Amino acid sequence: MGYVEDPQTGAPLKYKTIEDLEQAIEDYFNNITISNPRYTYKEGIDAQGNKTIDEIPVLNNAGDHVIDIEYTEKPSIMAMCVFLGIRSQTLTNYEQRGETFIETITRAKERILAFKLGALYWVKNPRGVMFDLNVNHGLVERTAQDIKHTGIMPVQIVDDIK
Repeated sequence: MGYVEDPQTGAPLKYKTIEDLEQAIEDYFNNITISNPRYTYKEGIDAQGNKTIDEIPVLNNAGDHVIDIEYTEKPSIMAMCVFLGIRSQTLTNYEQRGETFIETITRAKERILAFKLGALYWVKNPRGVMFDLNVNHGLVERTAQDIKHTGIMPVQIVDDIK
């Protein structure tokens, strides 16, 4: 199979198949992610009278083991592009190639967006996160104004008809 070309530059695309791009994106997230399974500990005594400590997995309501996720660096679209060895415009070009590429890239962007939205709750000053969400994800802060008029508004009637 020959190289697929970038429609704007004519250069060969680094990731020729959706599978190649999906694997590279997953490698990016795996490279910056630390998964910490959560446990509780219970002291006990075994049959010989020795103290024991049992490690008990913490389960969520669905019965799955709770795993806390940490990032070695904050996930971002730009950092992902650097890891992938492509420019951000190249990522946009992949999105424009059709349904298969757009699904993979949208999922990656949504993982990054979910992290940033969560950061709004734990960062000391969320203005930087809010700026990033506006510039890089198109989310706009909106304010609502409730304008109420009370009283009588004077109306001047002008007789222009002659």
